[in-house]
Amino acid sequence: MDKYFGQRRQSDDSYKRVDYNYISSQQASLSTGCDAFFTNYINALLQDGGLSLNQMERQSVALPSLIDEVIKGDSCFAESNLKIRNLTNDEILVDKKQIRFVITKVLENALLYSEGEHPAIIQIENANQAILLSIKDEGIGIDPFEKGKVFQPFYRGINSAKFSSGIGLGLTLSREIINHHDAEIRIESAGIGFGTAVYISFPHEDIHLSYAKQAKKSDSEFKTLAY
Repeated sequence: MDKYFGQRRQSDDSYKRVDYNYISSQQASLSTGCDAFFTNYINALLQDGGLSLNQMERQSVALPSLIDEVIKGDSCFAESNLKIRNLTNDEILVDKKQIRFVITKVLENALLYSEGEHPAIIQIENANQAILLSIKDEGIGIDPFEKGKVFQPFYRGINSAKFSSGIGLGLTLSREIINHHDAEIRIESAGIGFGTAVYISFPHEDIHLSYAKQAKKSDSEFKTLAY
């Protein structure tokens, strides 16, 4: 296939030949530059807020007590229609400040996009060698087209302006924090009008400690071999 395509000149009927490969390479370069900008910007925000990886101070905590702190610390949450199901008190190894930030952002979204008319359900349970936190609401839901974009910097849903004046960074920052904790976050929705569920999966404390010990052992063996 010819790597060029034709572009008609305004002045006559001839065509100007344009190098499509060159245009593609410029687009790729621009995309890479934008990705680097957003990455640096997000890292700077995390650093300024004490939420970055190098500021993490892990400690053992049970999620029910951490969620209780978040709710009691914000009158909007305390007065909202929240239902909590604690199915486990097993502890996880996390930075409390950082995970409080994540829980706060997810709860804010759950309440904002359901306008307080329906309860948001918080559940903590054991699942597949992890502690699973789920926060479900019966709000406006997410269009399937948008579901893959909700973690992108500055992305705001089609209907979000009706409910919030945010700039679209809460979930972006939350995912970075969750990734730093070797945890996972995902969002599910059956579509507009069917509510949203956010799932956050944390490694058990004993599994996390086991990983840390193994990493330390591997590092020690490497240093021994180096000598």
